[in-house]
Amino acid sequence: PALVLSPQPARPPPLVALLTESYNPHVRYGAAVALGIALAGSANSDAGTASLKLLEHMHDDAVDFVRQGSLVASAMILIQQPDVHPAVKP
Repeated sequence: PALVLSPQPARPPPLVALLTESYNPHVRYGAAVALGIALAGSANSDAGTASLKLLEHMHDDAVDFVRQGSLVASAMILIQQPDVHPAVKP
């Protein structure tokens, strides 16, 4: 809860970076969803860009629900702002 309710949007990416590389797929999934919730709609900020880079590495995860969580989290960050990310040009 403290991660999601943090008033400083730059804090979540460094805090969650190590969790995205965990051996446990449930931890990786939770880290992805936490980034998505904490930074929803903030793709044009530095924290949003850093989170999208973390999540891109998870798009190719071996576990299907981790891939799904990272894609959903990316969508949450990119919501209403798809032009910000170069890979998502319409």
